[in-house]
Amino acid sequence: MQAEDRLGPINAAQCRCNYSVAEQVLDPDIRALLFDAWHNGKNNIAKMEQLRPKPRVRRQLRTMAEAVQKHCS
Repeated sequence: MQAEDRLGPINAAQCRCNYSVAEQVLDPDIRALLFDAWHNGKNNIAKMEQLRPKPRVRRQLRTMAEAVQKHCS
């Protein structure tokens, strides 16, 4: 992502922090789809929405977003 300048406004340290938070917070199935999106630029939203139970996915993504704001800003 960094080499292709797909990071946008975040730097490499913030990217590593986001990655670390995702590893700690997300279940393997959600994490795999997120990392695939980050590394390959795929839109995996539809696949994430198919995961069960749905509240688990939303809750984990919300928890991740909060942790990223707290620890990676």
